[in-house]
Amino acid sequence: MIAMALLLEPQLLVADEPTSALDVTMEAQILALLRKLRDDHGTAIVFVSHDLGSVAQLCDGVTIMYGGRVVESASIDNLYASPQHPYTRALLEAVPSWRRRVDNLATIPGRPPSLTDELPGCVFAPRCGAVRDACTAVEPVLVPAGTGLARCLLHDPDSDYHAQLDVALEVNL
Repeated sequence: MIAMALLLEPQLLVADEPTSALDVTMEAQILALLRKLRDDHGTAIVFVSHDLGSVAQLCDGVTIMYGGRVVESASIDNLYASPQHPYTRALLEAVPSWRRRVDNLATIPGRPPSLTDELPGCVFAPRCGAVRDACTAVEPVLVPAGTGLARCLLHDPDSDYHAQLDVALEVNL
């Protein structure tokens, strides 16, 4: 399928999980082929993947989605250096790394939402470690966060999240 798509030297290639279920050698060859196509022919690639390692090898920018919604968008370097959304942070903590030795890989508690259910507020709230009441009351909008965008009340100065956090901090002092 990939070979057929590349024969026409398209201006845009949508690669949906092109390296899923491949061994590491074949995955490396596919990523090298996609990089060559991008570099030699100027092909734009929309690379859809759950493999953040592959994303880092191929992409300049990344958009993280959860529950059918964009939760963060940034350049690849900035996203890896300073993730702004709790889901992005959790994803990156779950990636195995030889630099960060741990006994157990991090997991994200809970279950992904059903895409058929209408959830009030932030779709990630049931699994988020930073959740406050405001998160379940209003759906966040994409706002500037760091050097990108994030859909999180943590970064929205107009949200009730900050007022609730201030109250919680005062109570704990």
